[in-house]
Amino acid sequence: MNARSWYAVLATVIGCTWHIQALAWGQLGHALVADLAERQLSPIARVEAQRLLAVVDQPSLAAVSSWADSLRTNPDEQALWKETQREHYINYTHADCLYEAARDCPEGQCIVSAIERNAAVLANPLATDQERVRALMFVVHYVGDIHQPLHNGYRDDKGGNDYPVRIAGKQTNLHTVWDSYLLSTRRLDEKTYAQRLKALPHKDATGPVEWSQESCRIVRDDGLYPAALTVSADSSEPAQGAANTAIDTVDRAYVAQYRPLAEKRIQQAAVRLAQLLNTSLIAGAPITGD
Repeated sequence: MNARSWYAVLATVIGCTWHIQALAWGQLGHALVADLAERQLSPIARVEAQRLLAVVDQPSLAAVSSWADSLRTNPDEQALWKETQREHYINYTHADCLYEAARDCPEGQCIVSAIERNAAVLANPLATDQERVRALMFVVHYVGDIHQPLHNGYRDDKGGNDYPVRIAGKQTNLHTVWDSYLLSTRRLDEKTYAQRLKALPHKDATGPVEWSQESCRIVRDDGLYPAALTVSADSSEPAQGAANTAIDTVDRAYVAQYRPLAEKRIQQAAVRLAQLLNTSLIAGAPITGD
């Protein structure tokens, strides 16, 4: 793709997403995580997922993967949005990227605790179907969120939301670049994109704490900020989100470098979501028999 064509793609992407506030991965990214995860469910877990999804008349995990974000603009769900809006992210204050619940997740209001709480509800056979399907929808979304690096960034720039950048001649912020633009530049629909990515073959024994710390280290170490600001490992006030007076440009080279990383995070989120659901869906399923 030549430079003129690349900028045309970015202009189209911006035109389609300009009105959207920063919400991790956007609908495309969340649908990819959910689609890839559903393909990795065990037969028993898949049956239980479909049974719960039928409660809300939805056909797939992908169909509900952005429900948690939709609360923001639903006038009937403002109380629930207010209750859960801080559960989509975690803001680290130290560049060591080591999670401390009391410091980094006060009152359990962060993405790490939100995944743990909702997974526990999903695994509880005494919970109602309504409680479990709501927990399922939150888990599907939050596992995607926690793998978007800037949802595990630094408080001083709100995970890149306050770090302005210019892309295709228009100003936005770095968080939005990671939420939407990197994936959208492929110009693929969700099903085609999922086929392209496929699933990672390996599994791991990590959990939400490790996932978040992993994302934070990507923010710290991998040069996501175009200005390549440095961070001291022992600093209590990371420089990563320092005031950006000269607006940096996200160019073709940036997309070429970081889109593969964004896609890898989608794949990692999917395999980990599948593992979590294979355990919790089965554990919470109603007991049947004589």
